[in-house]
Amino acid sequence: MGLSCGASGADVAVVGMGNPYCTDDGVGVSVVRSLPPRENVEVWETVQGGAYLAQTLLGYSRVLLVDAAPSLPPGEVRLQPLSAWEALGGERRGAHGLSLTQALEMLRALSGGDTSDAGCDVALGDQRRTQGATLHQPERSVGACLRRGEASQTSCDATDVGLKVPEVWALAIGVPPDPPFGEGLSPRVAAAVPAAVEEVRGWLTR
Repeated sequence: MGLSCGASGADVAVVGMGNPYCTDDGVGVSVVRSLPPRENVEVWETVQGGAYLAQTLLGYSRVLLVDAAPSLPPGEVRLQPLSAWEALGGERRGAHGLSLTQALEMLRALSGGDTSDAGCDVALGDQRRTQGATLHQPERSVGACLRRGEASQTSCDATDVGLKVPEVWALAIGVPPDPPFGEGLSPRVAAAVPAAVEEVRGWLTR
């Protein structure tokens, strides 16, 4: 089987970032798992950043990243544009050392330039859930190149995909630095999850 490149039916995505097996680093995952279903919104989880994450965001109009922020006091919740989040040092850079903003700018340039072959490294380990259906769909295409079967990479025609680059916001949740391996959140971080869920719900109604 090959790889599919094309936008999903949802127009908005909420992405929980982090490793749930690294205690407080998984707070973003905890938040998105607590969200109630909502039509036209996809919710999924990833540990990827940079170019890998940028590819999976193509096709949406708006995206909210929910992630741990060691630069904030533990338990603080802050909603901000992507650029402000990265200025705090919150971005998870991909294997190529690119920030998410840099990767999105590259994809935006591809959509307006002469290059039609946007090489898509495969983003692995993502889990997606369409709100309203409450289904985990790890193989669903979200306007980017996603893994199907045994294939490991492909290329997308930029004119076919359209390279629709979304508006990206971040919901940062303060955590202690260097969270240890293990399951579960520390008390101060766990107490911030309900407030973070309400921030996500408010963002979705904008």
